[in-house]
Amino acid sequence: MLLLDIDADGDIDTFGDCLTILKYVVGVRGAGLTDGTVLPTAPRHDPQEIEDYIRNIWYFLDVDGNGEVNTEDAVMIMLYRAGLRGVNLVGGRLSAGGVRNTAALVEAYCAHILSDLQKLSI
Repeated sequence: MLLLDIDADGDIDTFGDCLTILKYVVGVRGAGLTDGTVLPTAPRHDPQEIEDYIRNIWYFLDVDGNGEVNTEDAVMIMLYRAGLRGVNLVGGRLSAGGVRNTAALVEAYCAHILSDLQKLSI
């Protein structure tokens, strides 16, 4: 199971799944949430179903661990998936009070939530 595989197509892609998460975090709902990011042939493609799924995994989207999900968290997920690491990943994006307050901690967390959770026995 890929936790961040928003459309359930078996892959987590930057400009599909990750961008859909960012759109949701900034308040996009309905058809606008999936337009341009989710193919109508994907196993999970209905906007309401996508919204429900994101609400169910909301807790895991708090990348810096400050107790809230915000745009910076969604951007770090996208950037990590796109291959950025270190200061390029976290520069200016970590919230005060977050338990994951270094690039190494954020990278480890992103690697975890972007992994196949069944292989990790979770």
